[in-house]
Amino acid sequence: MNRAKLLAQVGGLYYLDQLTQADIARRLSVSRRKVSELLGAARSAGIVRIVVTPPRDVFSILETEIEARFGLREVRVVPVASGRSPERVRRQLGVAAAGDFVRSLRSGHAVGLVGGTLLASMIDAVAPMAMSGVRVVQGLGCQNATSQQPALMELVSELARRVGGQALAWPAPSVVASETIRQGLEADPHISAALRTLGTLDRLYVELTPLVSNLAKTPLAHRSSIPVGHIALRHFDNGGRLLGSSADGHVVGITVDQIRHTGHVVALAHGPEKARAIAAALRTQLVTCLITDERTARAVAALPDVSTSSASHARSNA
Repeated sequence: MNRAKLLAQVGGLYYLDQLTQADIARRLSVSRRKVSELLGAARSAGIVRIVVTPPRDVFSILETEIEARFGLREVRVVPVASGRSPERVRRQLGVAAAGDFVRSLRSGHAVGLVGGTLLASMIDAVAPMAMSGVRVVQGLGCQNATSQQPALMELVSELARRVGGQALAWPAPSVVASETIRQGLEADPHISAALRTLGTLDRLYVELTPLVSNLAKTPLAHRSSIPVGHIALRHFDNGGRLLGSSADGHVVGITVDQIRHTGHVVALAHGPEKARAIAAALRTQLVTCLITDERTARAVAALPDVSTSSASHARSNA
């Protein structure tokens, strides 16, 4: 099979048949990285063309409403046809996030990543390019072995490869048992260099995640506050109040102050059932841009306002 036919085949399997890159790799007996390279080549050659054409002004009111309500610089709502699979929606969000990444990236930038599936979709949609001095930084330690999310270290390395940049990835866990262990890890020269770079980020791409741990059952210093979600394992309650070390434990990764110091913090979110946690994350005032799908955006907009008393404390805890 000649190369053009191979590119067309891989593009059809991914974009039309909705197979995952892992499925295609198994079918063609190649590596997942090779599939990723072929998809990039198909886009560069014009064999695959991704065109997103939202209906004119349909979402402008919805986007403006969410921007004003949560004090965001920008909200980007991705149209979703009825019956689309979650995998297809994630790909569409990935294309939108990739567009933001490509438009905003400059030589010398430091870009942080925290997340899994949606970040993988974003990176899949980034065509290889040549940039100078770009650093791609892992924003959080490794997940536990049972996680179904793509490995963040691999995503950091892949995005760095696509932009010709430097990957700052590290194998430490995201949460450790004690302050002593955390300090020991942070003293490692390789890890400390990455953690220092997190304080100089130009861009941070992070997935918004609802609470999935047992923290809701743990006694907290803020006994009236119950965690509903986290940004890079920095937990918050429904009013957007950051709960600090009483909820976060011993996290190895980007701090709240480092997130605030980042000029462009893009949150990727998908799932109407996560609307409450997404809205709470936006109330923390850590996010500057939200990229989400139509159904999720409408679910967030439909939520009633919460008391601003908790939200007013959102910046009081690091």
